[in-house]
Amino acid sequence: MDKTETSAHEVYEELALGLDERKGNESVRRAHGEWQTTRELVPDVAGKRALDAACGTGYFTAYLVDRGADAVGLDASEASVERARDRLGDRARFCVGDLTAGLPFESDSFAFVSCLLAIEHVDDWPWVCAE
Repeated sequence: MDKTETSAHEVYEELALGLDERKGNESVRRAHGEWQTTRELVPDVAGKRALDAACGTGYFTAYLVDRGADAVGLDASEASVERARDRLGDRARFCVGDLTAGLPFESDSFAFVSCLLAIEHVDDWPWVCAE
């Protein structure tokens, strides 16, 4: 990457605190587009451990929690993770981590894993999916 190019991580770190406000009414925006299809694909997660990889500010993590999951959110952006913690309090756990560096969890730690709107920023996505 040349010095003038900005990484996805840098962009999301910068936008984390104001991203939600710039997008407008989140409940309306998220009710359409990818969210409708994504919600339809989520199996029954009640009572199961679920990972929201690249959780951003925690919107989808909250969806998993609302469906009874023991949810963990992971994101490379410290600012996004802080915002997610503010949003969900102790309803979910959050940690900072880079998908491309390997996940900081034991194998088979989760019954369900989501990774919304992030895999396109990863060069070796087959490895990340296997991880």
